[in-house]
Amino acid sequence: MNAEPRGRFPIRLCLILLATLAAPPSFAAGGKDSRWNAQGIEAFNKGDYAAAEKHFRKAVEINPSDAVLWSNLGSAQSEAGRNRDALASLDRALELDPSLAHARYWRGWAHYYLGENNKAIVDFDKVAGNERFRKSALRGRGWAYYQKGMYERSMEDFSSALQLDPDNESSLRGRGWTNYRFGRFREALKDFNKAAGIIKPGNRTALRDALTGKAFAYAGVDDGISALAMIRQAREIQDRGDWETILIHYHTGERQKAWQLRGGEGYLGIDVRNRAQGSGAGVLVAGLEAAGSASRSRLLEGDVIESLNGKPVANIGEFVRMAAALLPGSPVELSVLREGVQRGVSVDVGSIEAKVLTDPLAEPLARRARGAVEADRAGAAPAMQPASGKGASGESDELR
Repeated sequence: MNAEPRGRFPIRLCLILLATLAAPPSFAAGGKDSRWNAQGIEAFNKGDYAAAEKHFRKAVEINPSDAVLWSNLGSAQSEAGRNRDALASLDRALELDPSLAHARYWRGWAHYYLGENNKAIVDFDKVAGNERFRKSALRGRGWAYYQKGMYERSMEDFSSALQLDPDNESSLRGRGWTNYRFGRFREALKDFNKAAGIIKPGNRTALRDALTGKAFAYAGVDDGISALAMIRQAREIQDRGDWETILIHYHTGERQKAWQLRGGEGYLGIDVRNRAQGSGAGVLVAGLEAAGSASRSRLLEGDVIESLNGKPVANIGEFVRMAAALLPGSPVELSVLREGVQRGVSVDVGSIEAKVLTDPLAEPLARRARGAVEADRAGAAPAMQPASGKGASGESDELR
């Protein structure tokens, strides 16, 4: 899941708001910079961020001492996904005018999208008291706390944001994922259902995220049928492979279906890549997972695996299928090319179950299952505890 936020504070065209939001002081004077700025605002509000950046850049070249022009440029760069460039522009804006809330707000989002959550929180903190930016800053800070695994704080911010704007789909998704992390699956379903009903048709990333949230929340209430239906809809929007479906099968009591979908239970813990075109068959070892059995073998990063149990390996897809079909506990012989010399490496096959049980996206489901087992042993109902660690995996964006 990619619990990626959307619906950030827009630049307005309304002339009454221009002075407080995005327009430079010279706008009313009708100078060249103001015309470029007005065209940038128009392009921004149409979603053409490349054009907006071009226009704002022209305005900055004409009037490089105007903080608001730099802030507008940074906001366009952030929306275009160029957040390092956005930070440079927004830093310049705040050097010129440290009190410019618009720049600090957008810098919070740029930090967030770069994974700099602590810095994002600092910026959102400073504009959360500004009435014009409050609900959006609370939402941004909520997502930053969520990504840090500080779910109590993210719940506070998303709930406060929803008091100000009850129909904001990003805040609803954020609170939905936070409820999911706490094991409050029914409450999570309410939030995801409402979010899915109000997401704009073109916002496919947000819709996929809401559907994914619904799928895992349904798994949390043991409704595997609905969970699988939701993840199928999510995959129609963006197909990320079978892993999410495997997790749902496993955590709704269909372990064998999970292994069947994957092609087996075998797991080596080898991250592989296709070789460069013209380099020949085989796959390149890009990394070894610490929990995988291959990390305890003589295999090294940079090796080329040419065959598995004597069967040639052509590409990633073939290697993954062959490894999955292996029997956990059995040895496998890899033919490896290292520094131009072929050699054999023996690896004990592990089980993918360990990875399923530690996947961050399904952690609340695994925690629920552990609680149920412990409760059965103690003869009491399981107590749900807040999860720890990162937020939803994924990506996400999507829309985390």
